[in-house]
Formats: sequence, C-alpha cells, structure tokens
Amino acid sequence: DVDSLANALPNVFEKRKINYLKFNHIDYLWGRDAKELVYDDIVRVLKHF
Repeated sequence: DVDSLANALPNVFEKRKINYLKFNHIDYLWGRDAKELVYDDIVRVLKHF
C-alpha cells in the first residue's frame, strides 16, 4: 500500500498518482506521455535538492 509505505519512510517529499487509467509499468519507459505525466515532475522535484 502506497500510503503505508509513504508513512513509514522518513523523507517522502511528494507522492502522486498518475492520473491516467491505463498507465502501467512499461509506460515509464515507452509511454508517449511519460515526459508530461512523470518525468517533468521528477525534474521539478529534483531541482529542490
């Protein structure tokens, strides 16, 4: 469970659900919208560190 894991970890900066019903594990690599749905936000978060 994502919420249980996030609560157990000491340094969760942000958690988000991908708001795309058919998004699955392979979409992280090959999904057409992966940049907009995932990677743009990852880069935004990494800029805080």
